[in-house]
Amino acid sequence: TNITFNLLDTSKTTAMAGLYVGMFEDCESLEKLDLTSFDTSNVTSMYSMFHSCKNLKEIKFGENFNTFKVTDMTSMFYGCSKLEELDLSSFDISSLKTMAGMFAYCRNLKEIKFGENFNTRNVTSMGCMFQSCISLTHLDLRNFDLSSITNLDRTFVNCSNLIEILVSKEKWIITDEVYTGGMFTGCGTNEVTYVN
Repeated sequence: TNITFNLLDTSKTTAMAGLYVGMFEDCESLEKLDLTSFDTSNVTSMYSMFHSCKNLKEIKFGENFNTFKVTDMTSMFYGCSKLEELDLSSFDISSLKTMAGMFAYCRNLKEIKFGENFNTRNVTSMGCMFQSCISLTHLDLRNFDLSSITNLDRTFVNCSNLIEILVSKEKWIITDEVYTGGMFTGCGTNEVTYVN
């Protein structure tokens, strides 16, 4: 249910994932994770890091949980169905390329805090990113920049209670080349609100 990382030095670690599995993937009994001692300044992959930690209720990130070099956050929180809120305001995702399925099936997730450095200007895929996040009602995506995006396939599929998405009119530009199949399928009466 809990892990203590008193002596774990992650300063030279380059990946929080193996070839096909994330660091804590399928740790179904984990309830809390304190990662405040983690130094991730050299990490480039957080692929499926917490995938299917279905009883995880709390994750603490410290000031050295640096995401600046990370290029892959695919399915990072996929299936964390007990998480109710995530504070990612310290995340700098300047190098990130893909966040497909990042929050998919986080069914109890009510709030995600994105900071000023959560800039998606280099991200190419957000496919299934919020799939089946049925407790989300509002999303503030004003820092999301879609200038490099190619895949928005099912990004908000089955977000049945999502009623408002705040985006920047200047950054939220979807060209004809971007795949948007099923982007809002099963979302009911949601509304995209453009703000300057």
